[in-house]
Amino acid sequence: MAPSHEVSTETLQQALVTSLMRVLAQPDDPEAAREADTAVRALETRLAPGPERRR
Repeated sequence: MAPSHEVSTETLQQALVTSLMRVLAQPDDPEAAREADTAVRALETRLAPGPERRR
């Protein structure tokens, strides 16, 4: 996956859904878990309020 600043929020959301579906299908697969973690963190970073919104 490209760095989160290079893809749309919708693309990050779809990546999260896809990776979570993979975890559900393969719960013992550590690579699936890492991929889901990466997707969650990328989306979390994207949706976090910026410094200008924290005021």
